Amino acid sequence: MLFDSIESVLKNHFGSDFTIDQGLPVHGGDNNQVYKLLTSEGTFLIKINQSSSPELFEKEAKGLELLTKNAAFRIPTILAVDSFLDGQFILLEYISSGEKTPGYWKEFGEQLASMHQNTHDYFGLDHNNYIGSLNQPNEFHKKWSSFYFHERILKQLELLDAKQQLSFNPQQLNALNERIELLFSDQPSSLLHGDLWSGNCMSDERNKPVLIDPAVYYGHREMDLAMTLLFGGFDELFYEAYNQLFPLEKNWRDRLEMCQLYPLLVHANLFGGHYTNSCKNIILKNVEPYH
Repeated sequence: MLFDSIESVLKNHFGSDFTIDQGLPVHGGDNNQVYKLLTSEGTFLIKINQSSSPELFEKEAKGLELLTKNAAFRIPTILAVDSFLDGQFILLEYISSGEKTPGYWKEFGEQLASMHQNTHDYFGLDHNNYIGSLNQPNEFHKKWSSFYFHERILKQLELLDAKQQLSFNPQQLNALNERIELLFSDQPSSLLHGDLWSGNCMSDERNKPVLIDPAVYYGHREMDLAMTLLFGGFDELFYEAYNQLFPLEKNWRDRLEMCQLYPLLVHANLFGGHYTNSCKNIILKNVEPYH
């Protein structure tokens, strides 16, 4: 029934003879149903969402298009974004997985360093998008510290507070804001993937880097690097290649925990549990000595 409804919508994109022959489940995160779709027009990847996340895939498509225009990475081609019954979907080019070779990691580091040199006058984006199933506000700010506190940390803390899972008093929040201002020096914004963990990058059939599932915005480039280190880290060749092309500040790892606070807050809002405790510990560690 699911594919019958989608097939009828896709006939508007491919013609009345279009048929879906089979849908093979693919692991694709916690928010969407993902299938390798065998059709009369070829093999595609389809992501389906039946939750109440307005324009989820329209926003993802915008992110993929921004990366396609401004990065050397292979980015899946968008074939259709549409809705059916009570759901929505995005149809993408199907890319076969290859091996993550030493050459892959070196090229990945170089391409990310190059992508991060795409800059903007402000931090943010001209539209809001999503991080997982959560709204990601991107109002422009002139300073990274202001953007990070107000658009990333504070918004996530407000969600946790509303659920009575984690709360801080105004003095603690002011101290956290001041701490962020102290930690981050002024530097130009960079085009970020925004959710750069191992599940959102792959190797294609030629062992070339591919980026998927972005949560793009113009931000501090250490955010992408910090995300790669949150769940185990990438191959050391990746960091060496990145640093050779676009050297990081020598003390960048001093800000690692603060950069990881945002994705940890997102995980706390999505999954709760130990993520909430991790966020609480990071914030208190950064606040208590400074107020």
